[in-house]
Amino acid sequence: MKTLLKITLFLGVASVLYGHHGLGGNYDSQQRVTLKGVVKECMFANPHVVVKIEVDGKLWEVTIAAPGPLRAAGLAEEVLKPGAEATFWGSVHKTKPNDMYASGITVGTATFGNR
Repeated sequence: MKTLLKITLFLGVASVLYGHHGLGGNYDSQQRVTLKGVVKECMFANPHVVVKIEVDGKLWEVTIAAPGPLRAAGLAEEVLKPGAEATFWGSVHKTKPNDMYASGITVGTATFGNR
């Protein structure tokens, strides 16, 4: 009984971690892009902050880090309000057009992340 419980617990945790940390499988680290646009919407929630920005008339969905580390680095939710200008850089999605995972962001004079 204990063995079955351990196996079930392990498989449950492993499936959650695999699903959540599948970024490397979804985004092409060899295809880097920098986007400068206007924030249309920001969902500042776990597991990752998602920002929709308009770039040259196209709507992009940009996934960035989790809210906790962003707040700790000084990036408050209010900074990414609709109408704010922001620059994101990172990797594009392998199959979804206009979708990227950002490794960094500049809003105003503040930069968060790595180039």
